[in-house]
Amino acid sequence: MAKKNIIQRLRTRFSPTAADSDVEVEALEDSSFTKIGDIETRGEVSVQGVVTSLELKECEGAPWLEAEVFDETDVLNLVWMGRQAVPGVKLGRILTLKGRVNISGGVKRMYNPNYELGGIRQSVE
Repeated sequence: MAKKNIIQRLRTRFSPTAADSDVEVEALEDSSFTKIGDIETRGEVSVQGVVTSLELKECEGAPWLEAEVFDETDVLNLVWMGRQAVPGVKLGRILTLKGRVNISGGVKRMYNPNYELGGIRQSVE
């Protein structure tokens, strides 16, 4: 059997499970949001995706919380400067984000985004 690509693995890992029956899980199919994979130039966008990683870093002595959000087309890196945690933001959480995206070296980043919390996608592993 052929190896699954990254998108197939993430779809499997963050697909809703029976345990989600009491949690409303929003679809990522809403056409009012820009797909992360379609972001090409610096500009303000509204996107929706699932938090796939969280990491606390330090920059010049100040904490930075970094997260990756995936929407089945690409990954967007989020950076909250001066924050050790952001209430409600955790692995598997669906976020609706609005902010300016900076693309540097092919990496898409949004600093201190406005966000709304959505449902949670549980891992099936």
